[in-house]
Formats: sequence, structure tokens, C-alpha cells
Amino acid sequence: MNATAYLTPDTILPRARKTKTRVGFSEKCIALQVDITADRRRIFDALTLPEYIETWLSLPCAHTGCHTIASQADSSYRLDHYAAGGLDLSISGSYRVCRRGKMFFSWRKSRAFDGSESLPESAVQIRLYGDFARSTLCLSHTGYFSKGEYRWHTELWNRSLRNLQQLFPSSS
Repeated sequence: MNATAYLTPDTILPRARKTKTRVGFSEKCIALQVDITADRRRIFDALTLPEYIETWLSLPCAHTGCHTIASQADSSYRLDHYAAGGLDLSISGSYRVCRRGKMFFSWRKSRAFDGSESLPESAVQIRLYGDFARSTLCLSHTGYFSKGEYRWHTELWNRSLRNLQQLFPSSS
């Protein structure tokens, strides 16, 4: 699994986006690709059904006994992460699916414990290629991240996609 960062030069950003960017944030892209020994339909279900999301999604944390609860309604979703008996952070947004092979998510992370403002909204795109016993998942997460948030999200996707692969062990 490889993670790659792409930085967009300020010269090509629209003027309105430049003025709304927080200090210390720059546009970056996390790009990952993994092979999974399952058909696209099974992977799609694991990516979109809350009970499966809770199984493979792995947020970077050092808390013992922490857990994440996934929920969805219509075309929106929410991931609530609990640690030390209380809500630690939430990730929420909306999603759109195109033929089980292409998914788009808006992504907004907010911390519960310090009452801080939500981080800038970012975008996640997942594409599934393949048919029967083997599929390739391509993930792209693009947005304005601080260095720390970029590292956090990169670790989240690396850990989570590794867990997703382990849901579908190879039969060989």
C-alpha cells in the first residue's frame, strides 16, 4: 500500500479558496491503491454498511477501549469515535454512489473535547475495479490539511484499508 502527497501550487487555486484557507493548511491528496480478494459487490457492502464500517475503519488513537460507531441516513453518514467513556471526535458528510464502482464522500472531522471549529471539508473518492475473485480499490482523499492532520488521515486510511483487506482473506 502506498501513500502519495500531491501539493497544489497557490498559483492555480481560485481566489476565493485562497482567502478561506487557514494558516498552516495546504491542499494535499492522499492516494492509495490496494488489491482485495473479493468481488466488487462484497467490497461495496463493506464500504457502505455501518456494521461493516465499524469493523474495518481504524482511527489513529492511543486510547485503550476506544471504539467508533457508524450511522447513515439517506445520503449522509456520521462516524462517532468514543474514548475514555465519552465522544472524542466525529466525522460526517454526505455521499454519492455511481454503480457500486465509484463513491464520493464529503468529509468533515470535528473534535468534541475542545469545542474547536470543524476542520475544512475534504473529499474522498473510492473506485473499485475488478469482477469476481479479485478487485482493486483506489482511494483518493483531497483537501486542505495541516501537517498533523495530513499524517493523521494518512495513518487512518493505511490502517483501515489494511483491515478491509483482512476481512477478505486469500484462499490460497
